[in-house]
Amino acid sequence: MEAIGINLNFLISYIINFVIILFLLARFVWNPIMNLLDQRRQRIQDSLAEAERISKEAAQERAAFQAQLAEERQRNAAQLAEAAKQGQQVREEIISAAQRERDQILTNAQREAEGVREQAITDARRDIVDLAIQAAQRVVGASMDETRQRQLVNDFLNRELELRRTGDSR
Repeated sequence: MEAIGINLNFLISYIINFVIILFLLARFVWNPIMNLLDQRRQRIQDSLAEAERISKEAAQERAAFQAQLAEERQRNAAQLAEAAKQGQQVREEIISAAQRERDQILTNAQREAEGVREQAITDARRDIVDLAIQAAQRVVGASMDETRQRQLVNDFLNRELELRRTGDSR
């Protein structure tokens, strides 16, 4: 072996040193390095599991928020519909009250107009009676007393009024 340039003593010492270093490395370095790598792998797995758990929680929270948001939107839509319905009812009540007031005002105005009409007819009859009496007194003289003359004119006017009413209803 010396012919090829290998010293047997050095080779054996190299092999023994290599085995000793290998034993020392395996005994004191390999296990701690492997433990460190295992611990690191475990921390990475724990971190990934924690991240997945947080992601699932976030998804659940997001779903709960979306459901709550949809519920609030639905509740708001229902409240708006109820407010619109109440507004419509108030509007209808106001319109109904205005119509009732209009009808009452119209009825009162008709009654008042009828009263004014009746008063005008009564005043006109009285004036006609007075004129007829004065005309009759001038024509006939003072021979007929005033009460009798009024009665005759009133009877005449009442007959005429009845004839006109029956004639209007035909």
